[in-house]
Amino acid sequence: MTAPGARLQVSDVTVRFAGVTALSGVTFTAEPGTIHAVIGPNGAGKSSLFNVLSGIYKPAEGSVRVDGSELIGLAPHRVTALGVGRAFQNASMFAGLTVEENLLLGRHRLGRGGVFAAGLRLPYARRSEREARAKVREVAEFLGVDHLLALPAAELPYGEAKRVDIARALATEPRLLLLDEPAAGMHTHEKVEVRDTIRRIAAERQITVLLVEHDMGLVMGISEQVTVLDFGQVVTTGPPGRVTSDEAVIAAYLGRAGAAQKARSESQPPS
Repeated sequence: MTAPGARLQVSDVTVRFAGVTALSGVTFTAEPGTIHAVIGPNGAGKSSLFNVLSGIYKPAEGSVRVDGSELIGLAPHRVTALGVGRAFQNASMFAGLTVEENLLLGRHRLGRGGVFAAGLRLPYARRSEREARAKVREVAEFLGVDHLLALPAAELPYGEAKRVDIARALATEPRLLLLDEPAAGMHTHEKVEVRDTIRRIAAERQITVLLVEHDMGLVMGISEQVTVLDFGQVVTTGPPGRVTSDEAVIAAYLGRAGAAQKARSESQPPS
């Protein structure tokens, strides 16, 4: 049986760079097995937040817990070991390796043999390698990229590389999956595929998905909860319908003048 998705609790997270505050008191919770989006204008702090969650940045203040385990202060590989996977905005793969080899690297933390045992071709190391390759193929088939396994990563078209990067993150067997703009730069039909893939990951794998994405149609169509950031602070968190009608959210995206113009236009009777 698939393990349930993780519960993510972000509490009062503050990040500063040379006096500039990138995040200020950010607090929200992503419930197990849900799709939770984080949106906001450029410079709102979304990338800084993901870097905190994956162990790249250490905040000045605050706490991040996955099923009660504190992540702050852990190195990225230790965060991954606690069940946090991340697919990057720009697909992060080794160009000189095949797709299969890149996915196998994603499973490195799960291997039991170690370099010494693998070098000696000890039985349990060989068994671990067979299990890893089987899991990689299963993940690749789930995402429809199994036909790409033998190709060098450098030869992948942009859209395929993004899908493979999600497969690499899934190969780590996460309970919390961070997706950083998975639909960026894609055509409409590719965005539909991304939407369906995210839904399947949450529903069939019971993985909690935290999603950063600029395509509001995609976000509002699949998310159960949405957290809005602006200038490093949480504007609001709630279901998509409530968030899209929130005046503070409208102001963050359109600017104060745009929000006022929208309000005036809605108050005028139809001609």
